[in-house]
Amino acid sequence: MLGSVPLGRMIFHQLPSFAEWILAVPNTAAKRGINFRIACPARYQLDQGVVQHAWAAAKQSGAKIVLGDQPAEIADGADVVYTDVWTSMGQESEAEERKKHFIGFQVNEALIKRAPADVLISHCLPAHRDEEITSGVLDSDRSIALDEAENRLHAQKAVIIHLFT
Repeated sequence: MLGSVPLGRMIFHQLPSFAEWILAVPNTAAKRGINFRIACPARYQLDQGVVQHAWAAAKQSGAKIVLGDQPAEIADGADVVYTDVWTSMGQESEAEERKKHFIGFQVNEALIKRAPADVLISHCLPAHRDEEITSGVLDSDRSIALDEAENRLHAQKAVIIHLFT
């Protein structure tokens, strides 16, 4: 188990910023046998080298890695829906262009209704409320975004303690 998520099914919803973590997640999921789906506009799909590496690992573990551009299809059956900001720091000049491409990828109540009733929802925070995720979804009892942020805080404190002791 990954928290309360059964190993074998984890879904990430969109891929707007190509943060370093998203480049590692498909490969890590594939190695652990976790099915992994990503929905994002075609223009923002993962680098094919990352995809090929993940597919090779998935072949050995039996995991399924799926890339798509239809959020509703990716959300069907999801145990976890994860999203991030559409425009990261340093990309502010691209914000309006990115909004045009990502507008159909908002994590909202309609999308979450397609997932099982016990779906978990997360965001690495800070969120642009009612842009990539609605306030209702982010603040819902299914959201684990604040738990995730708290876990990062403790990890960062541990690194600081290690560096200064």
